[in-house]
Amino acid sequence: MSSRKKIRLFKPSVGKEEINSIKKIFKKSWLGYGSTVKEFELKFSNFIGTKYAIGLNSCTAALHLALAVNNFQKKKKVLLPAMTFSATAAAALYCGLTPVFVDVNNNDLNINFEDLKKKYTKDCVAVMAVHFGGHPCQMEKIVPWARKKNMVVIEDCAHTCGGFYKGKKLGSWGDYGCFSFEDKKVITTGDGGILCTNRKDKIALLRSLSFHGWSSDPLQRFLKKSKKKTLVL
Repeated sequence: MSSRKKIRLFKPSVGKEEINSIKKIFKKSWLGYGSTVKEFELKFSNFIGTKYAIGLNSCTAALHLALAVNNFQKKKKVLLPAMTFSATAAAALYCGLTPVFVDVNNNDLNINFEDLKKKYTKDCVAVMAVHFGGHPCQMEKIVPWARKKNMVVIEDCAHTCGGFYKGKKLGSWGDYGCFSFEDKKVITTGDGGILCTNRKDKIALLRSLSFHGWSSDPLQRFLKKSKKKTLVL
């Protein structure tokens, strides 16, 4: 009987620059949600081309908040591809919404636009476009169609950090772009994620929901109390 050998398909690539950066953080008195996260949020929003970015513990959290911030009526429907990670559908369920699965294309496994139109009903409130395997969805078709239906467009960019489509960064096409920094992704923070948006009308509530419903995060509270503009470590 021949022995079976397992071949490792992936190993995270972490260099000296990353390790030294982590060492610097652990030497500081502020390990959690602080100035380094704020700096990363700003740089990432500039990189994607959106006005705002909110660092989170996962892309799942980003998908969840992108729906939750809209306070949709329970049991309304969310259109999403049949081929995706469970978190895409779970985000809808977390909000008491009903996932509606749309067929995918044979060539790239992305949501099929023609079936998307067929699956739409008046109860649909959002469409989640998953750029599967880094392949971009047909956002030039999906976005204007969804706008006419008054639906929110959420991009699941877990596989496509930094990707362009028709000269525009993925994650900046819809109302919300949700990214993963889990260990197998293009950029990793071990685990983690981020939500990008241009929705000025939603950013305050998004930040509040991202941190237990507080009106300000721990760093903001500290700076306000200390009356200092920078964090003293």
